Amino acid sequence: MGEAGIVIRSEDDAYRYLTQLVDGTIKLEIEDLNVHFEGWPNLRVYAKGRKYDQSITPAMMKSFLALQAAVYRSYAISKYNTPNINNLTKQEKEDLEIQVRVDGGSSDYNVDFQALAEKFLDGAMGKMTGEQVLIVILAAMLLLFGHFAIKSILEHRRQVRSEELGTEVQKQQLTVMQSMSSEETKRMTVMQGLIKDNAKVDNIYRTAYDMNMDMLKGMESTNSGEIQGVALSGEQAHLLVQNARRRSNDIRLDGRFRILGVDSSLRTDFRIKVLSLESGEDFVAQADETTLTIDAMNKLQRAEWKRRVINLHINAKEHHGQVKNAKIMAVGDIEEPDDPDNEEQSS
Repeated sequence: MGEAGIVIRSEDDAYRYLTQLVDGTIKLEIEDLNVHFEGWPNLRVYAKGRKYDQSITPAMMKSFLALQAAVYRSYAISKYNTPNINNLTKQEKEDLEIQVRVDGGSSDYNVDFQALAEKFLDGAMGKMTGEQVLIVILAAMLLLFGHFAIKSILEHRRQVRSEELGTEVQKQQLTVMQSMSSEETKRMTVMQGLIKDNAKVDNIYRTAYDMNMDMLKGMESTNSGEIQGVALSGEQAHLLVQNARRRSNDIRLDGRFRILGVDSSLRTDFRIKVLSLESGEDFVAQADETTLTIDAMNKLQRAEWKRRVINLHINAKEHHGQVKNAKIMAVGDIEEPDDPDNEEQSS
């Protein structure tokens, strides 16, 4: 990439580099990761109405507090592989604090995330390759602040609510919303592939989805407004946000684990206590021998007996920072004894 490295100045830049990373055009090691954000990402929310005159209403304040929580949560996912923001240090929380600038005769809210994007990048540097780090960070910025991603989330809600609404008048209010262009649809299709394949990106997408529902709640009392360039009225925001189920409570915790103990007292499944090497959190996960293969069950047993690190794919619920209803969906490789983490345990 040259000494200048990668400079990202727009959503188009971020998407272009993301696709090049995914298809293997760009290869990066951690020591080669020289990335800077200039002029992007940022978030603009515009609100017009009687209460909106260079001010922040209580409802809009709640929306920005939800945005702050989404930033914390996404950072925790990218660095610690957990949505639990209790893993963040006091300094990290201070570094990630957003600043909302109010402009204009109505209320034009602007949040600059350039410095925060680089904090995300620095925080995610661990045992991933340079490509893996940058894929997660670019995907996170696009899902949280990309015009096409926000438009896709609102379009999904429009389709769902159009089927739920009882009156043609209400359906018509949603029909007139902006539809996605072919390019925006293409970009979201690429992103959906990443969401499927990458647990961190999936968890950040769920966080972004809920964040946008919270932003809509702040727009309900406006006459009209915009979220990242997507225009909508207060009535449309109200219709879209109704009956929206929170998605971020469902999480994927794919990663490296140690098995701390096994409860085999139940007839059909095992309760396995695991420790995440990324987040440091331990919790109990169900291993169902009727759905996992015999080879997978044998790997779990060997990892416990030999005290080895094992790669697991786990689905769970997150509730107030606690992992609940965890279930092992697939079992990956057991790491070799010469791995530093395994050596430390064996010594």
